[in-house]
Amino acid sequence: MADCEPDAGYRVRGMKIVWVAILAALLAGCAGRTVYICPELPEPARPSVPTLLADGLSCVSDADADRLAERERRIIEYSEDLETIIRTHNRNCRGRDE
Repeated sequence: MADCEPDAGYRVRGMKIVWVAILAALLAGCAGRTVYICPELPEPARPSVPTLLADGLSCVSDADADRLAERERRIIEYSEDLETIIRTHNRNCRGRDE
């Protein structure tokens, strides 16, 4: 039965090769430089919206008119916040590329 056993020297040599390969793979991964890609975001154009005249709102209650005004104010504020985020992102991207 001893003749069927593989030589222990081959097992040790084989394990050394495996460990050297693993170590080389790990070190090769650390050799490169990480490059971050920061694409600029396009700034969307503001849409032109129709204006509302007071005569057109005469059939709307005062509470509903106030809610419409608040809704429009929040939409404008939200779009300004998004524009600020886009501009800040683009400014930060330009700073990284230099």
